[in-house]
Amino acid sequence: MSASALVLTVLAAMSGAPAQARDRQVEVHNTTSFPVYTFYGWPQDFLPGTINLAPLAIQPNERRTIEIDDPYDKCMFSFIAEFQKPRDKQRILPRLKPRKVPNPTWVRGFNVCAAQKPVVEVK
Repeated sequence: MSASALVLTVLAAMSGAPAQARDRQVEVHNTTSFPVYTFYGWPQDFLPGTINLAPLAIQPNERRTIEIDDPYDKCMFSFIAEFQKPRDKQRILPRLKPRKVPNPTWVRGFNVCAAQKPVVEVK
């Protein structure tokens, strides 16, 4: 097989219907009295993600629209909201009074493909 025929064969194989990455949007509503410092999201049948979707804390009673990159065109997502403030590696001071921070909140099996922008309630 000549080099040009090989290139055409590879190009023909790659020209099939490519998977279209979709950007999804969800609105996150923090209904707690604590700020959400990290908010992770990933397709439900995948392993949990490690990319924080909300780089700025979501304050109590705040609503924020979050963009979700969905390269696999999945609709069912899981989310986790964490209330523990990430520690500053350079300066860690002991707390005089330990503050009771709630456990992370999980939302599993959430459909992000709804016609209207879905709202994730953090409770």
